[in-house]
Amino acid sequence: AQQGRYDESVALLRSAVAALADAPPSDDLALRARQALADTLRLAVRFDESLAVLDDTLAWQLANLPAGHPDVARTRMRRAGILQLWSNVDFV
Repeated sequence: AQQGRYDESVALLRSAVAALADAPPSDDLALRARQALADTLRLAVRFDESLAVLDDTLAWQLANLPAGHPDVARTRMRRAGILQLWSNVDFV
């Protein structure tokens, strides 16, 4: 039952990200939608998809923000967290 809620949340968040696709990385709502999508995928143990969202977010940010921008650093940290979780999960 819990997976169904994640699936519903992921679908809604993907719609939000798509609706905000033309927003610049300085748009707080666009960034938060991407972060929420990545976080929800992480909670659903869909690490590959979460990492893909964070990689897309990082590319979007780096195309428009300086590399030292705090939002870029936060995205990098979220990405590192996913990689750490993924490396600790035993997929049997």
